[in-house]
Amino acid sequence: MFVKVNKANQVVQYPYTMDMFRSENRNVSLPENISNRLLEKYFIFPVTVTEMPDYNQETQTVAHDSTPLFVDGQWIISWAIAEKPAGQIEYDNMIKGSEIRKIRDELLSTTDWVSIRAIDTGTSVSEEWIAYRMGLRDITSQSGFPWNINWPTIPSGV
Repeated sequence: MFVKVNKANQVVQYPYTMDMFRSENRNVSLPENISNRLLEKYFIFPVTVTEMPDYNQETQTVAHDSTPLFVDGQWIISWAIAEKPAGQIEYDNMIKGSEIRKIRDELLSTTDWVSIRAIDTGTSVSEEWIAYRMGLRDITSQSGFPWNINWPTIPSGV
């Protein structure tokens, strides 16, 4: 991504793309691969995106700042962290809870064979399998639900 600036180094347009550059310069013969050196002559510079910061997905959002800054000889775009409104937190918890329940339900359905086999053979289900399946059912009662889940470990034996 690029930024277009004026002679005073003020942002004119961000984000700025090579398609925009070619469109604005239709009467100019441009090489297929345009170098940063050539772009600088048109006051167009590459933008470096900083590393995304750690943030709390439950209560915060993170997004790119809207305008790049000129820092130490380069244009950079960093991240802004904002607190979510209460309604957004409630909505996000509902969506995340649905996602976790779907995963849990899929895991339960892939282990139904254990119970079916026990019924078919007239044997009992092992304690490990009972504990595993109960652990899956109890996911929603964990204190970290829906964001911090301790998934039970699937038994190793059949």
